[in-house]
Amino acid sequence: MLKISMWNIFHNLPFSDKVPMIKDGSPSISCARWITSSYLNKDAVYVGREKDFFYTDRENAIIVHRQDLILVGQVEPEDLFNEICCLLDSFEVWEEQLAQCEKQPDGLNKMLDASKHLLRNPSFIYAPDGKALAIAAGFPPSIHWHWKEILDHHGLTEERLLNLKESISLTDVFQDLSPAIRDSKMGGHQYMHCSILANGYMGGHLVVFSMLTPFTEGQEILVENLVRHMSRHMEYHFSEYSPSSRLSEIIISILSHRPYEEKGFQLLLQTMRWNENDAFRFFALKENVAHEPVMLANVFIRLSGQIKNAVVFQMGAQLVILENQTWLQSQNNTDDMARKLLEDNFICGVSNIFKGLKQCELYYAQANYELERCARLSKAISYAEENSLPFFLELLTENRLSKAYVYRPLVFLKSYDDEHGTEFYKTLRAYFYCGFHMSDAARMLNIHRNSLTYRLDKIRELIDFRIFDHMASFRDFDNLNRLFLSFLFLDAENMDI
Repeated sequence: MLKISMWNIFHNLPFSDKVPMIKDGSPSISCARWITSSYLNKDAVYVGREKDFFYTDRENAIIVHRQDLILVGQVEPEDLFNEICCLLDSFEVWEEQLAQCEKQPDGLNKMLDASKHLLRNPSFIYAPDGKALAIAAGFPPSIHWHWKEILDHHGLTEERLLNLKESISLTDVFQDLSPAIRDSKMGGHQYMHCSILANGYMGGHLVVFSMLTPFTEGQEILVENLVRHMSRHMEYHFSEYSPSSRLSEIIISILSHRPYEEKGFQLLLQTMRWNENDAFRFFALKENVAHEPVMLANVFIRLSGQIKNAVVFQMGAQLVILENQTWLQSQNNTDDMARKLLEDNFICGVSNIFKGLKQCELYYAQANYELERCARLSKAISYAEENSLPFFLELLTENRLSKAYVYRPLVFLKSYDDEHGTEFYKTLRAYFYCGFHMSDAARMLNIHRNSLTYRLDKIRELIDFRIFDHMASFRDFDNLNRLFLSFLFLDAENMDI
């Protein structure tokens, strides 16, 4: 329920003979009562005759609330009481109008229109890049040259933002999380500013000018209430106002090879306090159904409101999360979210961590590759960091010519083992992987060093061993890589050599 101040009552009463004696002025009034009431409600404002409480012959009425008092001359208390009740009703109607606008399209403009009788001045809301999100209607350009500029350019131009940054320290102004009145540098008037936070991000900035009428005491209370409803509207329409949602449009453009505005990209990163060279990670999710996804839209809405330091967007039938890993506190949160989605019959592929947002296309493809692995192997979630070896094995075996380039003595040795039940290939592989150290290789094979010596002697009788003897003394990286890839290829399952 909206609560107003004695100042709001004072400035909205249609009587000329009124005197405020207001010490507190806090927004704590929600109803009106007669001052003769036996029960005092701390949220009520009370009305009575002045002469019933003070030594005076004047026919004045008084309005009392806590430490605040307003004297109203030459008016019947009943008329004053009715006027205050109507005033409270009008504030209640305004509150209901704002609530109705929260889920409506173009809700910000509708809220400004519903508030014109209280703001009494031109007002507008602009996004972090200066573009107007809403402008109060009915105020002509002739009011002021700056208002004309806002109307002509539908917001603040880049030049104007730079000018304001230098003249009024715009960065400090953006810290106004409650309405603040400041002197304008562009004319003899004031302006009231309040930043609008939505979904944890800076959604926009509300500015009310005093170009037509001066600000009155207590007006900040009304503006703060207006901003509260505007924030709820932005949270409900997150895809339209959230910088993470708008950044997702640019990420989609990068992934789809479509042009995008670099300045807008940098500004959105700045709004989210991200750096282009931060560390990132992709989660690619897909509903595990044969045809059209059922839960995708609902999950998209849920995740967009819950995951911080991440961009959530849809790519066709996929749900994609781009997480900023530099903000390490978000890591477990996103992993947990992904695992919960598996309960909703989703499968998930997770990329490696990468640095540099402009590299996102490569790692989005990696997340998709892991997603395909989930579908192929009936897995719920697949992490790229756990699948390097399977990937390289798949890569080696994709080209049928690969087996023709495998080091042939190893092929012979593996075939010999299959035919005679020996373990010479396994022995030579351990000797190779342990850098030709006998003791390390014996431990890897879990055999005695003498047994390893016997096996290597038998292998020397079967194949030309000179290349291994050479590499044991001289590190020939070309041959090391060649043999490593040959071992890797031969270790791939179900290979027909």
